[in-house]
Amino acid sequence: MHGMTERVPLTDLPIEDCVDDVRAALAERGRCVVTAEPGAGKTTILPLRLLDEPWLDGRTIVLLEPRRMAARAAARRLARLLGEDAGETVGWITRDDRAVGPATRLVVVTEGVLTARLVDDPALTDVGLVIFDEFHERSVPGDVGLALMLAGAQTGEHDARLLLIGEGPHRAACEAALSRAGHGGSYRFTGAVDEAEKNALLAESRIGLSLSYEEGWGLSVMEYLAFALPVAAYRLPAFETVFPDQFRMAPLGDPEALAGVVVELLNRPDAMKQQGLNGRDFVQRYDHRKVALEELRILETVANQSRFTASQPYG
Repeated sequence: MHGMTERVPLTDLPIEDCVDDVRAALAERGRCVVTAEPGAGKTTILPLRLLDEPWLDGRTIVLLEPRRMAARAAARRLARLLGEDAGETVGWITRDDRAVGPATRLVVVTEGVLTARLVDDPALTDVGLVIFDEFHERSVPGDVGLALMLAGAQTGEHDARLLLIGEGPHRAACEAALSRAGHGGSYRFTGAVDEAEKNALLAESRIGLSLSYEEGWGLSVMEYLAFALPVAAYRLPAFETVFPDQFRMAPLGDPEALAGVVVELLNRPDAMKQQGLNGRDFVQRYDHRKVALEELRILETVANQSRFTASQPYG
C-alpha cells in the first residue's frame, strides 16, 4: 500500500485477499466484476484501496449506491476510515444535497445522478473509475447508467474504468444443493470473460443457469437461448411476460428448488434438448428493435426527470 491507501490499515476482511486481483484487472482490461458475501468489505475497503492507482492520474472515483441514505452512509463511513469528515477526500451527491469539495477524490452518488451525468457529460470529465455497488439489486436507472458507460467506452468518448460489485449468496446455496444432488461437477460459474471464451463456454454447455433476483432477462439469457441451451431460472414477472414457456423456473429466492430444476433437466436429456431448440427458435423471432426503442424511451424519461446537470461537476 502507498499514498492515500496506507492511511487505512490492513484489515482481516475477506475483500483484502482480492484487492491485487482487482487492481490488475482494472489496469489491464479496464473492467472487473466482484461478488462477495455481505460484510466482506466490498463498499468500505475496496474503493479506498484503489485511490492511488496510477491509471487514475488524479481523477475521481465515482461510487454508485442505489439509495440516498445508503450513499450518505457509505460516504461518511469511508471518510471516517481516512480520519476525515465527509466532503474532504470522500463526499456524496444525491438529488437533494451534496457534500463535496475541491479535494474530493471519491464521490458517492445515487443512480439518477450518475445517469444524468452520463447524458450531460459523456466524456466523464475528471472521472477515472465508476463503481456500481449493490449491482445485484438492479434497477432501470442503474442498468441505463451501465449501458451508457459501456457505450461511451466503445465509442471512445471516455476512458473511465468500470467495477461492478454485488453479493452472491444464492450462488453458494445453489452450488451446495447441486453437490448434494450428485451433480457437483455439472456446473461452472465464471466471472467476466472475453468474447471468444464466452462463446466456447456456451458451445460446450448443456444448461444456462440464471441466479438473477431482479434483472433476470438481460443479454446473458438471450445468449443461452441463441446457443439452444435450456434455461433454469427464478420465476420473475419479466420471464413469464417476455419469455413465455421458454424457461424452467423455480420460486424466487429458493436455491434448493432451482437446483432441483437443473437436476430434472439433466435427468431428461430429450426434454432438455427440445427445450433448448424451442428457445433458439424463439430468440430468432424476438423483436430486438422494439426492445431498443423501449430502452430509449426509459432513458429519455430518466434524463428529463433528473435535476442534475453538467454545470454541477463532481468536486
